[in-house]
Amino acid sequence: DIEAEDGLLQFAVTGAANTEERLVIQGTKGRAILDAPFHVPERLRVSKDQGRGETEEMVYDYPLPNDPFGVWNNPGSIGFYHQINEVGKALKEGRNECDSYTWNDSLEVALIVDEIVDQVRGEGK
Repeated sequence: DIEAEDGLLQFAVTGAANTEERLVIQGTKGRAILDAPFHVPERLRVSKDQGRGETEEMVYDYPLPNDPFGVWNNPGSIGFYHQINEVGKALKEGRNECDSYTWNDSLEVALIVDEIVDQVRGEGK
């Protein structure tokens, strides 16, 4: 656990156990939950706190395509189907980035991750 002035980050990674592979982002007004396995989730649940003991939950399903290939080295790899098709389409059209996720999007995510790390370490502004 890493404690910061206004929060807590708890992160566990291991190859020695079969972990739950679920991601929960808890905020002051609710939470977002990516059900297992979170690296290729089929469901996102967003819970908004409405008052003491009352929660509104929205569920967003993202079903995986039919998997005719059977066994994968990494379970759930068929979940990358959408990204693979998008990249293939861009390459066929002579583009070097996808409309749905651009280089700038990647840079923005990297900056957000850097800021999170800085704040957790107490180096934030």
